Amino acid sequence: MESFKFLSREEEKKLSASELKEYYQKMRKFYQEQGRLNDNFYQKVHKVYTHIAKILRHYDIELQGIENIPLDTNVIFACNHSNSHDYYNLQEILPNIFYALSGEDTLNKFSKFLLKLGACIFIDRNDKESTFNGRNMLIEKSLQGKDILIFPEATWCIHPAKLLLPMHTGVIKIAGITEKPIIPLVMEYIDTDLDVKKEKDLIKKCIIQIGTPIYVHEDDNTLEKLSELREQMATIKWHILEQQPLMKREDIDFDVYENHLNLRMNTAMFKYDVLEEQKFIFNNQDYVYNEYPVNRVFVKKYKK
Repeated sequence: MESFKFLSREEEKKLSASELKEYYQKMRKFYQEQGRLNDNFYQKVHKVYTHIAKILRHYDIELQGIENIPLDTNVIFACNHSNSHDYYNLQEILPNIFYALSGEDTLNKFSKFLLKLGACIFIDRNDKESTFNGRNMLIEKSLQGKDILIFPEATWCIHPAKLLLPMHTGVIKIAGITEKPIIPLVMEYIDTDLDVKKEKDLIKKCIIQIGTPIYVHEDDNTLEKLSELREQMATIKWHILEQQPLMKREDIDFDVYENHLNLRMNTAMFKYDVLEEQKFIFNNQDYVYNEYPVNRVFVKKYKK
């Protein structure tokens, strides 16, 4: 069988459009001939993860749309990202193991160990070649018949007035290369309205809704498909929020919000550095701070 070697980022950039198309065709053919990846170890770990995540969770999960996941093919899950619970909740609710990328720069040793057991692929987010190689590893897993998972926002959305952060185009490009459907997935956490002392007491419920498949063909416009994905995910999030009790602006307490945010960003497992993370937001280096309309969202802290 003819072997296949992934090109480096610079090598791939030098290919013409026709050469790139031929390169991806060879890639698909090679992995189709290889057959499905045998990863019994991760299969077993996934079952353990499912049980442990359920035991450690201190809130209810409401899952909607599981029937939207196709049964005749592996898929690419595209998920929003807002806190350290996301990955473990996904391990619990998704039926099959999935491979995902994780930046190792923010992880302590225990977190890294857990994520590695969960089939995470580690990358250095500050190194373009590392992120490109991570992309190739996801493509390889997808073409070997495995589900993969991508957080297109690339970091947490902690903005008090934004549904989603801008999304990176990688998820669309991977879908075009692999010819696998994208499954939008939105997680919305319903917090307590109380000031609490422990992070485990923040969340009352997590609502997870799975959207309908988005198919990307090799010649599709990447930005148009990205807009389609973002529109579906934003619509899902609006739908979830519309089902919640009506809240008046003057009832939103900044002190409670700040209490929750500080606990969420500083857990024993994970420390979230806003200044460091904002550089990973697509195409807007100062997005979080320059557009952070805290005084237009919260009333109690700022009213005269």
